[in-house]
Amino acid sequence: MQVTERPDGVTIVNDAYNANPDSVRAALKALKAMSAGRRTWAVLGEMLELGPDAVAEHDAIGRLAVRLDVSRLVAVGEGARAVHTGAVMEGSWGEESVHVPDADAALALLREQRSRATSCC
Repeated sequence: MQVTERPDGVTIVNDAYNANPDSVRAALKALKAMSAGRRTWAVLGEMLELGPDAVAEHDAIGRLAVRLDVSRLVAVGEGARAVHTGAVMEGSWGEESVHVPDADAALALLREQRSRATSCC
C-alpha cells in the first residue's frame, strides 16, 4: 500500500499491485482513518485470481465501502461490477457508487468531478 500526498491536498492510497480482498479491506479502512472528515473516493478494479469466490469477494468489498461511509465508489471494468452491485445492495444510493467500463472512463469521471469541485462556489 503506497500513500502519496499531492500538492493540491489530495491523498492517494494505491493498493493496485497484486491486490487481494484482505489488502483492499485494509486500504479502505486506511482511507477512512486518514480522511479526517474529508471526502473519500475509492476507485477499485477487479481483483484477479480469486477463483469461484470472485463475485462474492468483490460484492463484500462494495458492501464494506458503504459501511465505512466512503463518499464515492468507482468500480472499474466488468470484473469489478460486483463491487458496485454490493454497494448498491448495502444501501448506496444516487451517485455514491458507479460502475464504469474501463480506466479511461474512470479517469474522465474523476476529471469531471474535479472540475466541478474547483468551479463550485
